[in-house]
Amino acid sequence: MPRALAQPALAIEAVARGDQLFVIADGPPADGEAFWLVPASSDLPTSELSRSWIGEQPFDGAIRCRCTAHEAIVLIADHAAELALLGIWNADALAKLAGSAIVVVRAEVTMEGVAPVAPAAAGSWQTIAEAPAEGGLLDALTDDAFDLHRERVLAAAR
Repeated sequence: MPRALAQPALAIEAVARGDQLFVIADGPPADGEAFWLVPASSDLPTSELSRSWIGEQPFDGAIRCRCTAHEAIVLIADHAAELALLGIWNADALAKLAGSAIVVVRAEVTMEGVAPVAPAAAGSWQTIAEAPAEGGLLDALTDDAFDLHRERVLAAAR
């Protein structure tokens, strides 16, 4: 059975569009394991969104985003302000998540959605019975764009 990581719907949309390269997890993924992103039971309240975030509201909760982890780094509260510039969470929200894993991901997306598992807590790992077909997946970013943005996330997280 495929594995999935529950994330706020806004984070999933941002990763799928290539606007964000990291997700927050309770713990790092298994080495080399690809995983899908599924919607968490609740989205981020406006008070936890980054002021620099200009995103679109997700249009539905279907699973469409497959990720490969590149790094998993422990989130340190002191790095929250820099990381907030690169994702949907604001610095206060990220600081509260200190100790979680920042997982830098390379995303592939499909236009065909699959209904998600029952809503889960943000950051939790899930097992899903069915995942979207992997044929026809498209990279969220080109190789060069991914490398550029990945370096920005790593610099902010370390």
